[in-house]
Amino acid sequence: MKAERHGVGPLVHNPYEPPPPDPAENERIARRLEQTLPGFASRLVRAETCRYTHTPDGDFLIDRHPEYGQIVIAVPCAGHGFKFAPLIGEILADLAIQGATPYEIAPFRLDRLHKRQVVKLA
Repeated sequence: MKAERHGVGPLVHNPYEPPPPDPAENERIARRLEQTLPGFASRLVRAETCRYTHTPDGDFLIDRHPEYGQIVIAVPCAGHGFKFAPLIGEILADLAIQGATPYEIAPFRLDRLHKRQVVKLA
C-alpha cells in the first residue's frame, strides 16, 4: 500500500538532491493509516520524498506565449494534473492545430500570475 500526505514541502533547489523523508511526517501518516485501516499498515517498508511542480496558485497554466503566438505553454502540474491529462491533451491539440479550443481556459492564462496591484505613493 502506498500512502502519502499531499501538500507543499520544502523548496527543492537541486532536483538531484531531494530532501530526505521526514520521520515525524512518516509517523503522522502511520497514525492516520491506523485510524483509517486498523491493523492493515503494520510497518513502513520505504519512505521517499516526492517532488513535482506546481504554479504559485496551484492551478494549471494553459496559454499561448505572449510574444510568440505559435508557442503553446502548458504546466499541468505533475501530481495535480495527471488525472486531467486526456482533457489537457485535447485542449493543447486544439490550440496547436486549430488555434482555439471550445473549452473555457481563461482561468489558466499566464497573465494571471503576472497581475500586480499598482500602489500610488503620495
